[in-house]
Amino acid sequence: MQKGERRERGGGGGGGKEDQEPASRRVSRASTANRTATTTMQPGSRTSSSSNSLELFVGPNFRVGKKIGCGNFGELRLGKNLYNNEHVAIKLEPIKAKAPQLHLEYRFYRMLDAVGEDVGWQQPWKSRSTK
Repeated sequence: MQKGERRERGGGGGGGKEDQEPASRRVSRASTANRTATTTMQPGSRTSSSSNSLELFVGPNFRVGKKIGCGNFGELRLGKNLYNNEHVAIKLEPIKAKAPQLHLEYRFYRMLDAVGEDVGWQQPWKSRSTK
């Protein structure tokens, strides 16, 4: 997966429905180690040889799973890193969104990581020990 990559899909528009296929959405993945990236999903999906259902992939190593939430700016899906079997959250946003937010969210998290522990922001999976 390449960070910060954007690709617009060519061809005729698909109507602006909110329940478009996930292949036409921007993607952000965030794992439990606070790694976040913004990219566009590849137009082609891989098919599983063991079943007739389509499996959606982000880049070469992330499989997109079931929907676990949705909001005003997109939907959240369960994902899995196929190289280390780590579960991740994958945020999907329509490419033709009127107010795209993933690139802003990605920049915000990168700024927080650059500052370090000096900021009053704490990752929910880390605990601070009080002495």
